[in-house]
Amino acid sequence: MRSAPIVRLRDICNSHSKLIWVHVMTRSKSLWLVSALALTSCMSASTELAAGPMEDRRSEILSVLERLDDRSLTTEEQLKNYLSDAVILPPGEAEIRGREAIRDHLNGFGTGVDLIARHEIVELDFAGETALVQGRVIGTASPDGDPNTYAFETKNLIVMEPDAAGALKISKVIYNSAPTAPVEPAMTTAETDPVPNLNVFSKFAGTWTLKEDLFQQVWDGETVETLTIENHLTTCDRVNTDKSALCVVDAGDFEGHIFWAQNEETSTFHHVSHFGERRLGVGEGQMSDTGDLNIKITFSDEPTGTYRIYDYIWIDDDTYEMISRQYRADGTATGNWYGGTFVRVETSD
Repeated sequence: MRSAPIVRLRDICNSHSKLIWVHVMTRSKSLWLVSALALTSCMSASTELAAGPMEDRRSEILSVLERLDDRSLTTEEQLKNYLSDAVILPPGEAEIRGREAIRDHLNGFGTGVDLIARHEIVELDFAGETALVQGRVIGTASPDGDPNTYAFETKNLIVMEPDAAGALKISKVIYNSAPTAPVEPAMTTAETDPVPNLNVFSKFAGTWTLKEDLFQQVWDGETVETLTIENHLTTCDRVNTDKSALCVVDAGDFEGHIFWAQNEETSTFHHVSHFGERRLGVGEGQMSDTGDLNIKITFSDEPTGTYRIYDYIWIDDDTYEMISRQYRADGTATGNWYGGTFVRVETSD
């Protein structure tokens, strides 16, 4: 007999995103430096918490990270993400301590660069009321006057603590590394350099099943259900090009399929899926250099205007995590989500 639902932070929080701050400065029109804000200290805290409290804190953390990711916010709006005595420790530079110093720091953020970044949580732990987040950021930077677009990726860590009102804010950011510009551009406007004879979705090729047959979901915004789904199988393979793949899902009484196809010019890939009698999903997404997927999808059987963000995060070559979060039309989270960990099924030739 199973105990009350437990949400494993590594299984559920490992995926979605929005945690690292990328600080970009241009030294000239053709030279740029990407630095990442990060955190230290992986405390050996328990990674299992009761579903309700953990889920509430996870949602709060994601809200902060989404604001950090919002380039339309003003400096004063971004300052609200930090405690008044927050500290940023860049590598090889003086510390940035307190509201005024951080304000000056933020005012120079992204000058002369068109920045697109995707923030990901690698691991999330709690030590009392303190949230410890290890993360990374993947993105591109296009300096003014430079026709090239440069890719970057860095690892980061951030500490978040409650303010006087109990809301989680950033208290420390410590650079883990400061990646420099690549020698060659990741992509130019004139050409791309695809890897020949390699399907872009090749990591997903094969048959997959739920780890320990467990799947978790929330449909009322707060109650976490842990389901046992036996013999859940997802089989993925290339169709007849190296830019597309089809996944056929057999989940007992709920069957369906997913088709992905990549636009080689933009690297965006398109998603079309159909499950059951009426669940049609349409969307677009991006793939990281390590094969992780981030997809925005609308479904025909969910409320008008809502959408979901799907994250597929690779743990190793034989394990990935999938989590789907629902959002309203205005971009606020509904609190509804579902997901699980998938492991490769070994098949004999």
